[in-house]
Amino acid sequence: MRSARVALLALTSAAAIAACGGSGGGGSKGKCETPAAGSATGQALVTAAKCEGSVLVYGSPNDAALKADVTAFTKKYGIKASYLRLNAGPLTTRVEQEVKGGKVQADVVITADEASMKTWSSDGTLSKLPTPAQLRFTDASGTIQQLGQGLYYNSSKVSQADVPKTWGDLLNPRWKGQIVMGSPRVSPSYAELYLGILKDPKYGQAWFQKLAAQKPRIVDTDPQVSQSVNTGETELGMVGLPQNVTSIKATDPNAALAFTTLDVITVSRSDVGVLAKAPHPNAGRLFAEWLMTKEGQTVHNGDQRSASPLGPTDGALAMPPASQLSPLTSVDVSSQINDLIDMFDRLYK
Repeated sequence: MRSARVALLALTSAAAIAACGGSGGGGSKGKCETPAAGSATGQALVTAAKCEGSVLVYGSPNDAALKADVTAFTKKYGIKASYLRLNAGPLTTRVEQEVKGGKVQADVVITADEASMKTWSSDGTLSKLPTPAQLRFTDASGTIQQLGQGLYYNSSKVSQADVPKTWGDLLNPRWKGQIVMGSPRVSPSYAELYLGILKDPKYGQAWFQKLAAQKPRIVDTDPQVSQSVNTGETELGMVGLPQNVTSIKATDPNAALAFTTLDVITVSRSDVGVLAKAPHPNAGRLFAEWLMTKEGQTVHNGDQRSASPLGPTDGALAMPPASQLSPLTSVDVSSQINDLIDMFDRLYK
């Protein structure tokens, strides 16, 4: 969604205040020695982060994950953590505007826009980051969640026998007027599934052309897709992400939104990095490093929100077998996103 939601959680603890020598609120840089970004490790990093006093995260994962992250981090370290939630596309735009304008506000970025993370790693927008081998994406970022992309369906209106098993099943006349699709404009990572179907020899462009006869409704944001299916306005929706089902059911256990994977499964990944010009570089690095630990991975991916690249993790989703997953990434999509947008505009007016 294009509107931003800011969640400010917790106050700096007495421990953080004591570490900085301050008398309230966040850290006081004038009363403690803050080492250069990237030079502190271990307890020295924790102390430096507490002196800085706070950390701001820009993230594209869902609110539940980001809220869990900042709440657990604040509780563990006594450092005030907050987040701004944006879809990947608007997040990229905001970061680049802040960097270009010399007014960087965020310390940490978590995004599914892997192409931008690669660019920011190479051009110095992100600072170097020690990353566990299993999570390493670049020398300045690590992958902290992954999700198989598939199909939403309304479990109140679609029986288990009628749930599509392949993407070809969506061409059944039964679904005419009952499909909602998010535009590839949402983000390259969101559009991975569309490219995966387009590149599959069973489907290709012919599938998208035939789908036009089903009169799908095209919407501009990810939440519009899940909401349309959940309310029964439509019965099927793509691109489906399991974390959205988990979030909706957390507030409404009787919600009708359900998720399944079909015969082409693409993987949406989100990566974390610390901005080189972060106002609180040590707190940012501490947050990113913690998020890549087993503890951080359990918090972020727990409650069945997403899967951890570390492998089986308490409370996290399990990924489909690797043999069933498309090798495509959002980096592949970035070079073809305009072609996908043009195809949608041509076929689904």
